[in-house]
Amino acid sequence: RCPALAAMASATVALSNGVLLPRLGFGTHTLRGDVCEVAVQRALECGYRQVDTASIYKNEEEVKRGISRANLRRQDVFITSKCSPYELNYEKTRGALESTLAKLGTAYIDLYLIHWPGVARVKHSSSEHREARSASWKALEDAYMEGKCRAIGVSNYNQKHLEELLSQARVAPHVNQIEFHPQLQRKALCNFCANHGIALQAYSPLGCGELLHHKTVTGIAREMDCSAAQLLLLWCLHKGTVPLPRSSSEENIKANFRVQQMLLDGVTLSSAHLAEMDSMDQGRHFCWSSDSVL
Repeated sequence: RCPALAAMASATVALSNGVLLPRLGFGTHTLRGDVCEVAVQRALECGYRQVDTASIYKNEEEVKRGISRANLRRQDVFITSKCSPYELNYEKTRGALESTLAKLGTAYIDLYLIHWPGVARVKHSSSEHREARSASWKALEDAYMEGKCRAIGVSNYNQKHLEELLSQARVAPHVNQIEFHPQLQRKALCNFCANHGIALQAYSPLGCGELLHHKTVTGIAREMDCSAAQLLLLWCLHKGTVPLPRSSSEENIKANFRVQQMLLDGVTLSSAHLAEMDSMDQGRHFCWSSDSVL
């Protein structure tokens, strides 16, 4: 087996500080109440070991209960959460982290992120964003040094935001979580992160479901005898990212996680299929773009 394929099939990826991040994560955006609890439980029972949440999702307590229902030890589940654009500046971010820890019922978080590089309801051209995210990063650094976070990072940061952060950080970000799929490949940003030891998590790897019906995706999936979702996740893994698919359907949760076994079984994209999917890039956001945030 080639080294690249072996690396993709590995269950974890090592962050720059040595912390092991599961190669595939379970997203919980928009999942609430019993639906969230059951989905998290089912995801963990079928093999997921990474769960992604955020304060703005308002489901951290449900995530806690879902983990509890799966009867796993705390150290066996990698939990990511994020402070929201309403929680930027030093004191607000420290408070947000404490609230997250309480809601999740844990003394530490495996990965804590700044969710967005700007303050909510402030014009994107305002210098307030720079000041607030800088102060929030200091809060994350302090929490990391105190052992409350095993790793820290950012989400939705572009290269300019990362360059600014790296110029002043005591601790470089371990992760950048971004929207990533064949129609939004962000090659320059990916290269920058790779060159600076920043792992990439891919949210909306299925293009918010829109790409499940794209003719290129469905055509290649038929040829490979897999689902469109599995193909899109395989592509994300080929690109070195850690995808975070979300579903409340037990069938889809299991099918998405089966990608891990597919890699172990040697299933991979041919160079022709990779080239075909790479040609889909349009720089298209299905979610949000932070390009205009100062």
